[in-house]
Amino acid sequence: MKVIHAIDAVLDRVEKWATVFLLLALTFIIFIQVIARALDAPLTWSDEAARLCFVWCVYIGAVHASRMGKHLKIDIVGSLVRHPGLRSGLNFIEDIAATVFLIIFIPVGFGLMQQFLASGQESPVLHYNVAVGYAAPAIFFLFGALRHIENIFREIQRISRRKKGLDSDESAEEGSEA
Repeated sequence: MKVIHAIDAVLDRVEKWATVFLLLALTFIIFIQVIARALDAPLTWSDEAARLCFVWCVYIGAVHASRMGKHLKIDIVGSLVRHPGLRSGLNFIEDIAATVFLIIFIPVGFGLMQQFLASGQESPVLHYNVAVGYAAPAIFFLFGALRHIENIFREIQRISRRKKGLDSDESAEEGSEA
């Protein structure tokens, strides 16, 4: 279990720092472009660079949101359920559904990336292989599925602790609702 926690901590830091770096780079690139346009000397490369930073930032952020349970979901039923055990079961089902969805799309994402790698298509200005941009969704499908699987194991641990009476989440949540 310690190995899983160590891997989780490393992935968590990598996701956060990569997102911070990409957002800073995106902000800097756009700022430079605004200044350059104001000086009537627009940059040719800034749109492509900003787009690539944005795409990667979105997908890395989506992986992190999956880990935190803040991914895009419809939680109408979950908001109506007050019992922590039922809410936990709904979270479990949501994570399983998301994992299945992401696992189905892993080969699609990597297949698309491989097609662009094989084609050798380059971006018009920066001349990088466009597979670099198409790798972001493929990486998201893979790591998003891993993060949801991690959430599933975490939820199983919570449920088993509740059954053993070791988890105080249930009593704390019931106390806050009273």
